[in-house]
Amino acid sequence: MAATYYASVRESAAGANKRHLAVFNASGSGKVLVVYRIVAIGTPTAGVTGMVIPLAANRITTAPTGGTTMALAKACPANITGGRTATPDPPAQITVHREFTGGGTVEAVGFGAGVVSGEETASANESKVYEAPLDGSEFIMCPEGWGFEVRQLTLASAGSVSIVAVIGLLNPADTL
Repeated sequence: MAATYYASVRESAAGANKRHLAVFNASGSGKVLVVYRIVAIGTPTAGVTGMVIPLAANRITTAPTGGTTMALAKACPANITGGRTATPDPPAQITVHREFTGGGTVEAVGFGAGVVSGEETASANESKVYEAPLDGSEFIMCPEGWGFEVRQLTLASAGSVSIVAVIGLLNPADTL
């Protein structure tokens, strides 16, 4: 079974081609990164109408550069009671990046897409960018030297977007 973690970015300002969130599994981690779910939530801006924030998820084959490095949150923290074992600390080679500016060579085919709105009166402002299949098909996996990013597409927008990714880290020989 995979140890589960959450990576998130809150209120990343919208902008054409902006790279909002990336998780990268560098060489030496000894793990396979598995993507379970990516959800985006728009943060509307008052007085803005008709603004859309289109998002895409792609695997990347080089580490991101620039931006802010962040930590993963554990699914089961150490202070849980009842005999549970805390989620282990992730290897240092698993990194999370917010609003990165370089690196992150993108795989040609995306695995997720979604859209949220920057409009204050939008009724639905959450989007599943990716959710792992339940039909027995393979999850999105990122071995050492791979990761994924959530990037805004070319449409310029106002407002901001918050993104949460749920991931797992497996030993290469483990099965899901």
